[in-house]
Amino acid sequence: AIIVHISFWALDWKYGELIYYQSKEVVTYSDLLSPAKDGGYLEYFEYILLIWCFILSALWVFINKFFKAIVIPFVYIYLFLDNCLVLHEHIGYQIKLNLFIKYNILVNQDIIRIQDISELIYWLLIAIPIIFFSISFLRDKNKEKRSFVITNLLLFFGMGFFGIICDFIGAIWYNFFYINNSLFFVVFNAFIISIEEIGEILIIAIACVWLFYLNFNYKI
Repeated sequence: AIIVHISFWALDWKYGELIYYQSKEVVTYSDLLSPAKDGGYLEYFEYILLIWCFILSALWVFINKFFKAIVIPFVYIYLFLDNCLVLHEHIGYQIKLNLFIKYNILVNQDIIRIQDISELIYWLLIAIPIIFFSISFLRDKNKEKRSFVITNLLLFFGMGFFGIICDFIGAIWYNFFYINNSLFFVVFNAFIISIEEIGEILIIAIACVWLFYLNFNYKI
């Protein structure tokens, strides 16, 4: 955690908004307690878990010489980089500008934000090569190796459900329901955000514990 923190401090000092477009954002300390806050305490814990998932999955791949599955640890480290650098928002914004706004696609509707659709496209572009490479892994005759790939794919699906689908629902649900009670709106919106954030970090924690077990169970 210390190494990661110092590394990103150095990158931010050198490149600033070029590498992290939120680097100049002013943050109130109490906001860091919010599960929905980018770079908050909950997300910082999530970063640590994702790095551990990367290390442990890479360790398993090398110990078992299953180098075809090297994409699995790279997915974990990419998820870490995406989270801490908010790549899905930044790249999604570029998709929005260069596709939807440039060619006047869906700009005249206000039901679903173009930014949200752009981020879904971004994640789809990430998911397609992962699924493509995983198909070849599933043909491996070794049951343990197949189980490693399948379990990681299920964990990725769980992270995607909470981190992408629930986030998408949270961004658009109020466009489909008329609510004149502001208290209910705040409570229900907080509920969806909590489900998204807690569900996502719970899946990552399960992945981390499982990978620890997979690597070190035979030594216990």
